[in-house]
Amino acid sequence: MNTNNLEADAMTLATARVTSALKSEWRASGRRDRDFVTGDHRKRISDRLANDPSIVRKAEDDLRRWILAGVFGKRRRSQLRNSAQSRRR
Repeated sequence: MNTNNLEADAMTLATARVTSALKSEWRASGRRDRDFVTGDHRKRISDRLANDPSIVRKAEDDLRRWILAGVFGKRRRSQLRNSAQSRRR
């Protein structure tokens, strides 16, 4: 499996999680969801990802676990295993 794909998938998942957290903060401050425009908050999202790399690491770990559990199908699981085996050599 191409590690770039895993990194891109992890970044997408991490971005979604940060966006969800920002929306929760937005709601907690008494604002409505319909007023939250992700494009307006891109800077805050990227800053949070840059300041807390554990978010991306956790997303990558979750993706690996999901792939090995077969959530994305057998082919993706075998690609991850083959990639991990070839890196050890």
